[in-house]
Amino acid sequence: MYAEELEKLVNLQHLDLEISDLEAQLEVIPGRIMGWQAELKKQEEQLALLHKEYSRLKITRREQEGELRAIEEEVNRLQKVLDQVKTNKEYTSVLNEIRIAKEKQSQVESLVLESMEKEDDFANREQEILFTLEKRKSEISKKQHAEETRRDQLKALLEEKKALRQEKQKEIDSGLLDMYERIRQSKKDGVAICLLEVNEDRASCSGCSVFVPVYIVEKVKRKTEMVNCENCSRILYL
Repeated sequence: MYAEELEKLVNLQHLDLEISDLEAQLEVIPGRIMGWQAELKKQEEQLALLHKEYSRLKITRREQEGELRAIEEEVNRLQKVLDQVKTNKEYTSVLNEIRIAKEKQSQVESLVLESMEKEDDFANREQEILFTLEKRKSEISKKQHAEETRRDQLKALLEEKKALRQEKQKEIDSGLLDMYERIRQSKKDGVAICLLEVNEDRASCSGCSVFVPVYIVEKVKRKTEMVNCENCSRILYL
């Protein structure tokens, strides 16, 4: 009679471990999905910063081009003035102004070219990041869909296992079941009943790996009463 109850407890333990494993698998899914979303958000923020800098560069280039046009207009104006001056002193003064303006023009032209190169670089980088981001979004969308499908399957299986457990525990002696539950809830691994490992020279509890005396081994072999490991209190069976 006890041997049958013991077998029921062993089967219940297997079922409880399956349930714990399913719950553990379900527990990590939200965090995994959140991690993927956080990854995408970070990449989107980096892209936004790059685009902001790219926009700033375009504004700077337009300002430089405006300055360049103003300098060109000033050079043209000075060229006209040069044709109208009457003294060498005035002529020399206007030439000097033209020289300074053209030097400034050359400097601003260099800045415009530099800005254009930077813009091209930023535009290329933006396109590369955008391409990578869109590719990653597609990958994560597929992974998230697969994970959500798996989550639904796990939930369904978990409910099935829990319903089966409700039925199985009804078949077990209430006293044995209460002891099993107390032990199971006190263990981090949720294992309340474990195999007695017997070798030629010694026996040990598979739950805590501690040596089990011969008299305990004999009790377990008889299967007439509940026998607990003296070290971890788990129920022993063969």
